[in-house]
Amino acid sequence: MTGITSSSLYPGFVVTTALFRNYHRLFQKQIPLFQTCITKGFVSEELVGEQVAEVITAREYNQSRAY
Repeated sequence: MTGITSSSLYPGFVVTTALFRNYHRLFQKQIPLFQTCITKGFVSEELVGEQVAEVITAREYNQSRAY
């Protein structure tokens, strides 16, 4: 054992951040609606923050190859 643990997290397609500031305004408004109503895959910035905090602090993720 090396004592090194590596973790990763894919938070989802978070479209309410400033990362989407260069996209057309119509796209910025339609995609969250599409995610909420059609795909049911809307992920808020708050939820992403909670997920990241859980990966950092939860004991079950303190091991390699945890999903």
